[in-house]
Amino acid sequence: MEVDSWGLYPGSEEGWQVYSTASDPDGRCVCTVVAPARNLCKRDPRSRQLRLLTEQVQNVSQSMEVVDLRTSRDLQYVRDSEPLLRGVDGRLHTYVANPRSLTTKGLQELKGQMSQLLPLLSVVEQYRLDLQTLATLRMELFNLSIILTAIQEEIGAYDYEELQQRVLLLETRLHSCMNKLGCGRLTAVNGPITVRASGSRFGSWMTDAMIPSSDSRSFSPAMRRSSSIPDIVLFAGNQFDWLPATGL
Repeated sequence: MEVDSWGLYPGSEEGWQVYSTASDPDGRCVCTVVAPARNLCKRDPRSRQLRLLTEQVQNVSQSMEVVDLRTSRDLQYVRDSEPLLRGVDGRLHTYVANPRSLTTKGLQELKGQMSQLLPLLSVVEQYRLDLQTLATLRMELFNLSIILTAIQEEIGAYDYEELQQRVLLLETRLHSCMNKLGCGRLTAVNGPITVRASGSRFGSWMTDAMIPSSDSRSFSPAMRRSSSIPDIVLFAGNQFDWLPATGL
């Protein structure tokens, strides 16, 4: 996709839409700001990959929350059962050391205590299943880490905060464009690359309302081209086209 960052711009069929336009009271200066179409990023394969990664992270997070809640509940049950376990353990040691001390009543009490401890078997089994679940989640997190590392290396040295600051800076420049209807001031954003055209040769394209109409000089008749939006943001990979001069 060819993106002309100054001057002519691609049409809506190339995924662009007019963000806003403005002109001076005499209609001599038209300032047009274009932006990617709203659904352009949704069609990007990387955007779909990031959405899938987000869903995977959410699934892993929810699974870990479920395991955490269940483990906390079961752990509390084990703690509450600890006195009963110690009581059964003490009775068994007593009966092993002195078998004659085992009476019918004592045996019934021991059976009752053992029946109360039966739910611990299901708790232990659930712990075993949770260990398998945690092993699976660990592998999923490992795979996600590899994918995210690859994406980070592909993006480059700029982290999210730096890119966000650049986006905010561009938004500030766009607002400045909206507030300053003089194209001469507008082009001061990135150097004096205003093309002065007083006749029909260039029409009203990039005409400068900030200088007298008798001045037909061309100040650096260059148009900067970038191949992608990230190149515009990072000021990288620029190509310059020189327009026919209208005079010195």
